[in-house]
Amino acid sequence: VQARVVELLRHVGIPDPERRRRAYPHELSGGQRQRAMIALAVANSPRLLVADEPTTALDPTIQAQILDLFRKLKTDTPDMGLIFVTHDLAVVSELADRVVVMYLGQVMERGTTNEVFAPPYHPYTEALLSAVPIADPQVEKRRIVLEGNLPSPLDPPKGCPFSTRCPRRIGEICDDERPPVQFAAAEPDLTALLEGLAFNEIMYNPLGQAGVSAGEFEFLELKNIGESTLDLSGLFFSSGISFVFPEGSLLASGELFLLGINRAALQSRYLGLVVNGIFEGKLANEGEAITLSAGIGVPVLSVAYDDAAPWPEQASGYGFSLVADRESELGFRVSVITGGSPGSDNPGLVKPVNDLVLTMTRLDNSMLQVSFTVVQGQSYSLETSPSLNQAWQSLINFFPETSGKVSHTLSPQVSREQFLRLVTPSNP
Repeated sequence: VQARVVELLRHVGIPDPERRRRAYPHELSGGQRQRAMIALAVANSPRLLVADEPTTALDPTIQAQILDLFRKLKTDTPDMGLIFVTHDLAVVSELADRVVVMYLGQVMERGTTNEVFAPPYHPYTEALLSAVPIADPQVEKRRIVLEGNLPSPLDPPKGCPFSTRCPRRIGEICDDERPPVQFAAAEPDLTALLEGLAFNEIMYNPLGQAGVSAGEFEFLELKNIGESTLDLSGLFFSSGISFVFPEGSLLASGELFLLGINRAALQSRYLGLVVNGIFEGKLANEGEAITLSAGIGVPVLSVAYDDAAPWPEQASGYGFSLVADRESELGFRVSVITGGSPGSDNPGLVKPVNDLVLTMTRLDNSMLQVSFTVVQGQSYSLETSPSLNQAWQSLINFFPETSGKVSHTLSPQVSREQFLRLVTPSNP
């Protein structure tokens, strides 16, 4: 432990770390205390470091040294992301690759550093930039002073969060309507994303399943079903799981983008599999949505499913794979391939004879609705079994007088933890 402490103190540039490791805070300078805090933050090799105003209350010389230290950390630990929170845009311009300008907890503008610092600016970004001093007497600079009081984040304005202090306020529309997020440049092609991007497969481990390790094989697969290349850079999951697509995430027509929770586990099961990214969280859920967004309030894709039903709890020890099926009411069907088929367009679906498809939908009242298409004059039987190894029992018979769709509702007591199948005399 002592050796690790000395190593970390030396890494952040504290002189004589062997002696300083025993020092009390009051025995260190302000810059040294800040370096010690940074050493503490990186001690466990985090994937993400959040630095909240790390240069506040430091003189310019020490501030420059701390910024140099962060640059060194970026170079020495390329797998670690850095979120740098500051009001000093001069610092931002030197350190950041991408910038998100926020006011009252809401995103006003975002883009690469060069994009955000180039006009036209969001009014709040413009005010922040006007506060940056320029050491050139030949440059005429106009300071923008924001008037009024900062609203409470607990009770923000109904419309634009910045409307009460904005020097460019244009009228009542600012009070009533919230403007969209400002993309500084390279605005995402929402039309192409909405038309061309789709969830191709979701393999998840249901809640309460016995084989806990099966969760290591969860994955989510996106597919470009359009004709042109899609730029996914900056897209992020705003609900369900956590992942931000890095700069340069391009998806050609027909290609797949695979996100997993454990790269080593997936590649050990599927040799040669390319895992494009690692998400945080769990795909298993209880009906909440998994949403991919291009900005706050700008959803691109969203899907909701429920682990509780209509599928049984035991998912063959590997979890369930939901494969996109545009002909299904739900848009997905359960794959028959154990563990799914990541990195492949193989849907893993058994084509039913005579298109005999049984669709099951969990209703809001926890009842289960089953529906299928019938042909006049042909009989049908809905059968159930607690296990594929046990005998099937007839649950209800149908003798349709006309061709068309038939629906029937089952109680949770009947449908819970049961297999269901639909048979006909001509297709046993």
